[in-house]
Amino acid sequence: LARAAEIHLIMATQDVSRSTGIPARIWKNASCTVGLRCNNPTDSRQIIGIGGCEKLPRFGQSYIRDSAGVHPQMIPLTTREKIDNRIHAYL
Repeated sequence: LARAAEIHLIMATQDVSRSTGIPARIWKNASCTVGLRCNNPTDSRQIIGIGGCEKLPRFGQSYIRDSAGVHPQMIPLTTREKIDNRIHAYL
C-alpha cells in the first residue's frame, strides 16, 4: 500500500550483521539498497548481494542494488567545514 501511495522509507544501519538492525521482513521488501564502504565481504554480501563494498574508497563512491542489478554510484560529500561556513553565512 505504501508504494501505491508513493510513500518512501529510508532506513540506515551501521552494523548489518547485528540482529537489532533492520528486521528481515522489511529488509527483504526494500526496493533498493545502497552499500557504502564496509569492513569485509560478508557485510557487503548482506547489503547488496555481492562482495565489493569492502574495496570502495572512504568517500565518494557506493554500490546501489535495485531492480536493474548492482551498479556503482557516485555520492556527494559535504565536509564539516562547508557545513560550518554555510551556517555562519545565515547567522
